[in-house]
Amino acid sequence: MSSIAPTRIDPREVCLHQLFEQQAARLPHHPAVLFHDQKLTYAELNAQANQLAHALRALGAGPEMMIPICVERSLAMTVGILGILKAGAAYVPIDPAYPTERVAFMLADTAAPIIVTQAHLQAKLPDVKAQVVTLDNDWPEIAKGSAENPNVTLDADNLAYVIYTSGSTGQPKGTMLTHANLSHYVLALQDELQITAEDRYLHLASIAFSSSRRHLMLPLANGATVVLADEEERMDPLPLFRLIKQRGVTVLDAVPSLQRHCTNTLAELDAAARTDLLDNQLRLILSASEPLLSDLPQTWMQTFKHPAHHVHMIGQTETSGIVALHHITEEEVSGQVKVVPVGRPIAHTNIYLLDENQQPVPVGEVGEMYISGAGVGRGYLNRPELTEEKFIGWSESSSQFTVRGSQRMQEKTANCEPRTANSLPTTDHRPPLTDHRLCRTGDYARLLPDGNLECLGRQDFQVKMRGFRVELGEIEALLTNH
Repeated sequence: MSSIAPTRIDPREVCLHQLFEQQAARLPHHPAVLFHDQKLTYAELNAQANQLAHALRALGAGPEMMIPICVERSLAMTVGILGILKAGAAYVPIDPAYPTERVAFMLADTAAPIIVTQAHLQAKLPDVKAQVVTLDNDWPEIAKGSAENPNVTLDADNLAYVIYTSGSTGQPKGTMLTHANLSHYVLALQDELQITAEDRYLHLASIAFSSSRRHLMLPLANGATVVLADEEERMDPLPLFRLIKQRGVTVLDAVPSLQRHCTNTLAELDAAARTDLLDNQLRLILSASEPLLSDLPQTWMQTFKHPAHHVHMIGQTETSGIVALHHITEEEVSGQVKVVPVGRPIAHTNIYLLDENQQPVPVGEVGEMYISGAGVGRGYLNRPELTEEKFIGWSESSSQFTVRGSQRMQEKTANCEPRTANSLPTTDHRPPLTDHRLCRTGDYARLLPDGNLECLGRQDFQVKMRGFRVELGEIEALLTNH
């Protein structure tokens, strides 16, 4: 898997839901989503998402409208997300477990005229003037609508989703991503991971977590089956691995902390029980969002002797998701425990390691990661100053970074030649899929002599718990209220 062909489809020419529609036409009877004893085929999922899209269109949904979706883990979650995209709107995922105050802020910040939810969750939503569409009580009426793909004119630069992360000022911040961002993400990851209709991809993430897009969109764009884990399975390794075996899951995509919990639990079982659970169909084990120590893949490869291929990834919510990944070999995880590299950029993505003056650092030296390319999002919703600080203008023609910022980043131009960790080759002659901005990540890394990136932590007080970004400033702001 070391030599992968570059993306053949320009993400500016196709939306994610159109990639799904192509699979629905190709594989109408193939299972698209499994949850407990429930199933939706590609044809069924496409038809139900279309019916929802037509209902939302009738309520005025269209390009640039933000529609929050607050649903529990279910088949309805998939129908809801695809239906909003097919209506031309952007979805805003809300975890039903979120505190009421956080939900109220998100609804006010998006000024949402329509909310998609389930009837039993309406009580969790603050009193708003938006039109509420429930995917259970309202479904008999929704199901009367057309099951044909809606005819919606969309531009690649139209908004596809807004996802909220913890904010250092005490309020969460919404990051805005476009249809081109989303299509790029899925197509570039497909180049590396080669998901097929034979795969069954385990969906573990919260609907409001950035990896939920990957768990859902990557398999559905490639004809694979999404296997939804329930809340118990998401948290308990034994039910989780029983699900993996029973459902024939081939792709496990989990943060390293959950992988460690699972690995330790499996290691503590008697040999017969462990062998039984590990007699499964897993071919890919993906890790992201946290540092990965080499003893985890080493245990799977050398102690468990499991044949799955391991891939470690890194990404940011401010981009479409994963920006770099590394295919792990058994040789490099043998011996002393160390941090696994995050590898090289995915297609149409550049990573720059710069010092405090936005100057490139030499190989082996620590610098802050800046991202450019097709995955860089619009910025933060209703936060122009923060957007200006984190999304930095760059003039490629003059080989300069034009830095425009607030008090923490004064306006200046730094002459330099940006060096990318790696740019994957492309064979087509269309303009490169880049925009002239850099996303400042706050992550520190260094370029190793072999060309791989090693991530070394944060420059701020942000921490991650099981992959969730947590700004300590948000906790501090809440505490000071008391």
